[in-house]
Amino acid sequence: MGTYIKSAQIAEILADDVLLGQDGIVDPIQAEIIIVARLNLYFLSQSIGRLAYARTNIEPLELNQPY
Repeated sequence: MGTYIKSAQIAEILADDVLLGQDGIVDPIQAEIIIVARLNLYFLSQSIGRLAYARTNIEPLELNQPY
């Protein structure tokens, strides 16, 4: 069957200022964002930490900054 990946571009996000961190990142937990997968699977987000950008051959580095 194979793997199918669909991607989309987000053109605009409307969010209250209280949801934005100092670095402009939206806090998805405080925003209570629902994640949709396929047509009928829904999830709530849960924080597992904040990591530095992924790089090959380097273990993930956890950042000590909140959203």
